[in-house]
Order: sequence, then C-alpha cells, then structure tokens
Amino acid sequence: MAAGAGGDARTGLQRNDHDGVTAIINPKYQLNKNTMFYILIGHGDKTVSANGNSVPINEYNSTTKQYTFYGWSPYFSKPTTSWDYEGGVKTMSFNGQLVSNANFYWNDLYNYQTNRVYNYYLSNGDLANVSYMGNAPHARLYGVELSESLTPDFIPGLNIHASGAWQQVRYVKYNGAPAPTSYAYSGGSSTVDESGQSLPGIPSFTFNIGANYEHPVGAIFSNFLKSRQHRAAWLQRAFTAFGYINEAWWSRNRLTDPLAAHQFYQRSYSILNAGIGLRTADQNFSVTLWAKNLLDARPWTGYSPGSASSPESVDLTQQGPRYFGATMHMGF
Repeated sequence: MAAGAGGDARTGLQRNDHDGVTAIINPKYQLNKNTMFYILIGHGDKTVSANGNSVPINEYNSTTKQYTFYGWSPYFSKPTTSWDYEGGVKTMSFNGQLVSNANFYWNDLYNYQTNRVYNYYLSNGDLANVSYMGNAPHARLYGVELSESLTPDFIPGLNIHASGAWQQVRYVKYNGAPAPTSYAYSGGSSTVDESGQSLPGIPSFTFNIGANYEHPVGAIFSNFLKSRQHRAAWLQRAFTAFGYINEAWWSRNRLTDPLAAHQFYQRSYSILNAGIGLRTADQNFSVTLWAKNLLDARPWTGYSPGSASSPESVDLTQQGPRYFGATMHMGF
C-alpha cells in the first residue's frame, strides 16, 4: 500500500490550497509458480486548475449603453478525484518461454477537469456566456489490456512481443458542456449535454507487435589489420549483431466534438519501425541503422473547427514522415 497528499494552484493574485489523498491497495494471490491473480484499488486526487483567463463579467444596458460589473468567472476548477479498480492474471508457460498478462480496469473520475460555459443574463434579458476551465461531474474509463512475450529456447536471442487493448472513455455526466461551433447561429444554444458521449481523439482498439533478435558474432574485426601491434583495442572485442522490427496500430477514431453537425475521423493506421546494428558485449560501443515510419503514415491527431477569425485546421502526428538514419554510441 502506498499513500501521499498535497498541492496548490495560483493565478498570481489568488491561491487555492488542496489537501488530497493518493493510495493504492494491491493484493495478489499466487495460485502456483506459473499463475498469479491480482486486484488493485487506487484513489487519487488532482489539484485544482487555475483559470488564467478568468475575466470580469460585465452586463450591458441597452438603454444607457453602459456596462456594469456583474462578477468574475471562476478563478479555479474543483479538484478531480479518481477511483481506479483493476483485476488481472499473469501466467508463464513452456518453462517461462511464454509470459502472458491480462488486465481489466474501470476508472471513475469525479469532477473531471475540462471546459465549461458560465451562462448569465444581461440587464435587457439577453443570455450571455463565458467559457472557463471547470469540471464535468463524472467521466469514466474502462477497458481490457493484453500482453504476450515469447522467448523460444529453440531460437536463442529471439524475443517476440505483442500487446493489445480495448478501451472506452466517456462522460457519465457532463451537462453544461460548451456547444460545438455548428451551434453558433442565431438562437443556438451555448451549452449542450454530453452525458454518455465519448471523448474525441481516443481510438477504441490499439495493437502492437514486434520482435528483437541478437546473435554473438565474435571478434569479427580482429583480422582487420594484418599487424597485431597496430590493432586498436576495440577491434579485438567480441561483438553482437542485433535487429528489431515493431508495428503499432490504432483503430479509427473521431476527432470532432460528439455533437458537432459535421464529424471528422482519422481512419485506422499503423507506424512501422525497424533497425539493425552491432554492439560490444559491454555495450560501450554500438552502431545502429534504423528506419522509422516505413509505411509513411501521416495521421491526424487533432482537429480545430476554427472561427470567424481563424481557419479550420488539423494537427499532424509528431512521428514525422518516413525517414532513415544511423546512431553511434561510444562510452568511455
């Protein structure tokens, strides 16, 4: 069991202290030498967030054509409380050559920090609003994670690994959410109820598979120079050749607000990386030739609907296009 507490937030003029509690209980049961079951119960707190754009709210009087001070948008959000419940099993098979893990999790977030809209009425009866960092009363994450690792005895130096996950991230209760830009018409609502809706930009399925292989090749450079006395010390070292390949895959996911009139999605894609190299047994010297994003995937990772003063835009992955390179490491 582990525990901790503390935290504060400041706007510069205002301060909000928060005393939180973080704790984990993680009992385990060893069924036999190859199988272990476990459960986990965790509680966490996230301190409040300061609203850097906290601004005065002024009412406009259409008769006098003057503004009068109404109040301030909230200085701080509420702290977020997390309750996490997990259960799983870890197994070993074939004399430890195959290691398997399966984990189920359920995470409730209360007062999840996100954007809110504060509505108020002007003196002439018109409804006005201002956005700020606030809280959704309840959000939930749940899913299943699987992982496998195979190190076969009949191929020394080979390791094959794979992992996959299914996840859902939804608002259980989120009334008063900012309305998408498609609601920005005369008489359109400034807030919507996104209770039960999924958060954007999170794929339901992810998968990763890869392999690493290494093989000792000995002092392959020992005869590089004919004269033994002129051989560099590192040329007489034993080397190991290695290589790796890895592919990560993400399923189709929605980038836009769940209630937007026009929806945009990022289709499923994968990132493939590979490399080969040599290193000394003490790992003080290594050289690697590598290639990243071999399939040249260019996924979108974010979307902005734009406004009257800014264009619609998307964010591209930071993985970059397909590229190649080499890395050399020398230790002294």
